[in-house]
Amino acid sequence: MAYQISGNTVIDDSRNITGPTITASNLFNIPSGNTASRPTSTTGSIYFNTQTNEFEMYNGSSWIRVSTIAA
Repeated sequence: MAYQISGNTVIDDSRNITGPTITASNLFNIPSGNTASRPTSTTGSIYFNTQTNEFEMYNGSSWIRVSTIAA
């Protein structure tokens, strides 16, 4: 099943991928800052880059922009 917010897929568990569950009544904050402030991370970490105004994910070797996912 894919979960969507405003038409955008935000969670897609159709491939039986398991992981942590986030429960929030209004919002939750992720780490953010400019490109130079990216934290040392582990694979799968997410970050909002305030310099580029994009979400990023650490893939194990570098930060990559999170693309729009089509359902």
